[in-house]
Amino acid sequence: MTDEIKFGALPPAHTRAAPSRWAEVAAALIARPSEWAMVKEAKPVGVAVRIRNGGYMAFRPVGAFEATCRNTKNGKADIWARFVGVPND
Repeated sequence: MTDEIKFGALPPAHTRAAPSRWAEVAAALIARPSEWAMVKEAKPVGVAVRIRNGGYMAFRPVGAFEATCRNTKNGKADIWARFVGVPND
């Protein structure tokens, strides 16, 4: 077990060179609150779950966005989302 431990300098944290596409999508939804928009065509339905649950940082805090999907051909779905406001605690 101790042969798996390696000491050394901590590597630098990864940073993004550019904002994610999801940050742009979230900003567009915030600009038009309560209005549904198709944010991604023909993607696995898990994308909607990640938007609803804050799986993408751009869609936090959890509860600020709603997302759902509408089935298309080939077992995929169009992802629809909207900004509903930051929940009160």
